[in-house]
Amino acid sequence: MRVAHEAPLSIIRKVQQYTDYDYALVHLFEESFDYYQFFQEAVDRGRYVILDNSIFELGTAFDMDNFATYVEELKPSAYIVPDVLEDCQGTIDNFKEWNSKYKDLPGKKMGVVQGKDWNEIQRCY
Repeated sequence: MRVAHEAPLSIIRKVQQYTDYDYALVHLFEESFDYYQFFQEAVDRGRYVILDNSIFELGTAFDMDNFATYVEELKPSAYIVPDVLEDCQGTIDNFKEWNSKYKDLPGKKMGVVQGKDWNEIQRCY
């Protein structure tokens, strides 16, 4: 089992000492160059970094085209394809669009499962 934890920039280096990988929230890249730079340095050092689309923080996923730009620039180990909260079909459609538009991005793409009930969750999975 691997451990990660989001942390504010003021303590992120200390938290990193206790975690196995880093988890970056993409919307914070636009708020703080230092936040972006922290994760760029982590990638450059070979640390495993997952880039999240910030859906829970923003209420909707970060803009797909801008997210792809950050994936291309940062080159995270993995990234979470923009999904749609509690929307099975929207999440499936986003994943298909992503696969069509952004086939050659670096890192592993991660899909998530969304739905309003068990049947939708199963269908999305």
